[in-house]
Amino acid sequence: MKRSFYILTLLTIIIFAATVLKSQDMETSQPTEGTETFLNGYWEMTGLGFENILNASCSKGAPYIEINIKEQIFSGSTGCNTFSGKVSSEGEKIMFGNILSTEMACQYMRDAEIFEALTSCSYYFIDNNTLTLKNGDAVTAVFLKRGDTSKTEGGELRLKKFKEGIGFYANGNEPFWSVNFRGAGRIDYEYNMGLEKTSFKILKTFSDLRSDSITIIAEDESDEIIIRILRRECKDNMSGRIFPYELKLNYDDMLYTGCGEFTGNDDIAGSYRVNDIWVMDKLGEEILDKDKFKTGLPMIEIQMIENRFTGNTGCNNMSGSFLSVGNLIKFDKIATTRMMCPGGYDSKVTGALKDSDNYAIENMRLFLKKGDKILAEFKKID
Repeated sequence: MKRSFYILTLLTIIIFAATVLKSQDMETSQPTEGTETFLNGYWEMTGLGFENILNASCSKGAPYIEINIKEQIFSGSTGCNTFSGKVSSEGEKIMFGNILSTEMACQYMRDAEIFEALTSCSYYFIDNNTLTLKNGDAVTAVFLKRGDTSKTEGGELRLKKFKEGIGFYANGNEPFWSVNFRGAGRIDYEYNMGLEKTSFKILKTFSDLRSDSITIIAEDESDEIIIRILRRECKDNMSGRIFPYELKLNYDDMLYTGCGEFTGNDDIAGSYRVNDIWVMDKLGEEILDKDKFKTGLPMIEIQMIENRFTGNTGCNNMSGSFLSVGNLIKFDKIATTRMMCPGGYDSKVTGALKDSDNYAIENMRLFLKKGDKILAEFKKID
């Protein structure tokens, strides 16, 4: 009798514990009113209906959505086109709508099916970081939650652009256009999803300390383009991503506005600090000895407002044009006198100037670089 009582008591405890655990699991898995913030974040699509999504078949990676319930917005990619729209949720109910999308043509496009899966669903369920969208009893899409990749994704894109020799890039929507700065020398411009492409040569830059902006004038064989880069937070109206710069572009009697960023040092103010006199004391890996030069160490004086520089190679005088867009630079049209000089440094000095496409200033030192590689170092003198 006593043994039976203990067994009955133990069974009661086990059943109660299982009920509590199941209840807790339901509270964290099944959405109830007030739990909509579970939806916030980056969700990668793993299923469309009951079909598994194969990422390898997507032109631009796995389809995904990024949800912000507080702002009632979402954005994402179909694996081909980017899109954004409105989202609302109450309890287990959810509604996606007002979807805007780019219109690129890609192989194995699933855009229409993905948009249908989003707009047709009315309920959602979250369990073990898996988001399931449903229309009645039918599953329309399944997503797996990933970490917040907005910053990582931006970092990866910046690194990709940087490795391609692009120092600043910007994009705009409706119509879709993009600009890529290759140093401070050229601008690649694409319009209408890349169907129209033009390369412009930068002629002049103006830096305005008061408005924290840079104005660039460039041209191709027949047209002129004027670009203004402003240090102003800019939200891409398609992806929802925040960029540190706003860009205004005047071309062909039209004004376009978009968002962009520098791929290297995020330093629009560097343009003002580079306007000075600098003495070269390191060339590549070589620390320079002034006794090896006829007139002392090489030096340059940058006159940013005039877009020019003067100086000497340690033997011959030199001058030329200088363009700066943030931390992007271009030394061009370099002319020198032609005195005979010891050591063969003239061509090395002018070569470092010509090859550089960006710079950094740290501790009153100027570093001329091509990509990540430091070509020459200077110290500031008064």
